[in-house]
Amino acid sequence: MAKTKMLSLIAPATFKYTVNIPRPGAEPAPVEFEFKHRRKDDLTAFIAGLGDSGLSDEGLVMEIVVNWDGPDKAFSAEAVSALCENYPRAAVSIWEGYLEAFFNPQPRA
Repeated sequence: MAKTKMLSLIAPATFKYTVNIPRPGAEPAPVEFEFKHRRKDDLTAFIAGLGDSGLSDEGLVMEIVVNWDGPDKAFSAEAVSALCENYPRAAVSIWEGYLEAFFNPQPRA
């Protein structure tokens, strides 16, 4: 019997993870993000460089996300800007979801 391949030592370039985006006066909206994968050293350097980067909320989201499923507009810089302007906690929630996916992933059904 052939063995099932359990873990590839080369991670895919992207991965999907659902993040709940807080909405004032409503339940959080689940959005599935397709995030860029970063190797450990690259992720560490990226995190370390954030303090001095001057990166905006929109810039941060564009650095870590390649696509999404859930919002009523296709993923683009303009749509990310609208998300961050209309839902002020969105970028923080997306960043926290990105880190959670790396360091504390929840089991998927």
